[in-house]
Amino acid sequence: MDSAPETVAAARKWLSRHRAGKRFLWLHLFDPHDPYHPIPAYPFGRSASARYDASIAFMDEHLAPLLEELSAQPQTTIALVSDHGEAFGEHGAHHHGMNLYMPNVHVPMIIRSHGMKARRLKSAASLLDVMPTLLNLAGLKPRTAFGESLVPLLQGA
Repeated sequence: MDSAPETVAAARKWLSRHRAGKRFLWLHLFDPHDPYHPIPAYPFGRSASARYDASIAFMDEHLAPLLEELSAQPQTTIALVSDHGEAFGEHGAHHHGMNLYMPNVHVPMIIRSHGMKARRLKSAASLLDVMPTLLNLAGLKPRTAFGESLVPLLQGA
């Protein structure tokens, strides 16, 4: 459970050793997870939601150089997905994993792949769709009973 600076540094080191050929890199950043410690560089406030926002800003700061590096590689697909949201008293709920309210299940899913125009989709998608979508973008046929490729939607269908 390293913090974003260590995780991103390890990823960049791995990428420097694997510059050519096909590659797959998966990162799980734990910074925006409870307990939300105060981050002096991001004095957003003392509440749990303010400390949560600060942890997201901290993670973003350290993830940005890696995303810029990968974005400069035109054949690279990038998927940025959150595993869950967090509740801070909405509907009387706190944390995650206990309900299906929007603060817990409405999460970002950002996919950038060459040849696709930037667009915002309003259709529902699932985290189960990430794997078949990435396989499809890599030119492979997804072999799973779970999820579906979002490539047609990403291409404007």
